[in-house]
Amino acid sequence: MTGAVSEAAIPKITGSTRLAGIDLFRFLAFVAVLIIHTVSQTEGVININSLAQHASRFAVPFYFIVSGYFFCRFSGPAFEGIKKVIFRIMPVYFFWLLIYLVFFPKGWPWFTGIHRIAEFLVGGGSIGYHLWFLPTLASSLVVYLILRPLGFKVMFAVAAILFAVGLMFGPYREMLGLPSLRIKGFHWYTRNGPFFSFLFVVAGAYIATYKARIGLGAAAGLAILGLGLQILESYLLWRFAEGTFLSTDFTVGTALFGVGIFFIALRWPERLTHPWLLHMGRLNLWMYCIHMAFIHILRLWFDIYVPAQMAMVFGGALALTIASAYLAERWRFIPRSMIY
Repeated sequence: MTGAVSEAAIPKITGSTRLAGIDLFRFLAFVAVLIIHTVSQTEGVININSLAQHASRFAVPFYFIVSGYFFCRFSGPAFEGIKKVIFRIMPVYFFWLLIYLVFFPKGWPWFTGIHRIAEFLVGGGSIGYHLWFLPTLASSLVVYLILRPLGFKVMFAVAAILFAVGLMFGPYREMLGLPSLRIKGFHWYTRNGPFFSFLFVVAGAYIATYKARIGLGAAAGLAILGLGLQILESYLLWRFAEGTFLSTDFTVGTALFGVGIFFIALRWPERLTHPWLLHMGRLNLWMYCIHMAFIHILRLWFDIYVPAQMAMVFGGALALTIASAYLAERWRFIPRSMIY
């Protein structure tokens, strides 16, 4: 998904096991996103649904890391890079935001005040809320371009501070007794902007720049450690901080989980891939943007809180999304920036 926008402006490498693994995990990450958006959770209940949600949380960090991994090849002036980021990402964002606004009118009530409009433009509102990823990616790439001359030590320090602030005013806010980030009615969620994402963009750029690698076993261990820590954090917030055992957008463990999955993708053997899966990985941004439309439609007939019907929504959305990607590619409707 995310690598599409940034990678479209740089030369491609073909015939590499490394990229085959990344393309494969792009598709797997999309399936994970679909799980996040279709598998229901019940507050305070530890069951297969909540664990599936947790196991899928590698997806968005993985996408950010992929973007940083490829975008760091851009070596031009910061201003030129910022223009590329804005003109590659934001038209895609506003196009899909308009699509969801036109075809799903229940999002119209968001236009009831300037602060509500701002929240809609930043995070997609109640209908295109998955689109928050695109402006968030853009903001992190812009910050990367601005800080790049200062080196990775400074960038990692800034990323760590932003991530910590995001945690404090996000998942850990109630435990710490902190207020919401509000400015005259405008509520800023810390998953938006560079708080959550910049750390992963910098990590991807660092891995690419220094060709950092770990073995497949070590990468799997890191991913398992991150997933375990993520589940433990949610459990502790639930039991001791009056929170709920729910899969949240990010915790400390999520960072390790995402990085571990990315290292697995780098080491994934080409013989364990399939051309169809790799092709789906290259259409990932289209599928990410459109899948929520099919979920909204299917939920008119199916209740995701009924297990069998939840499976229908998941399976139906997956099939329709893949079919739409095939048709859009065949009819050459997908712009170049959405194929990578």
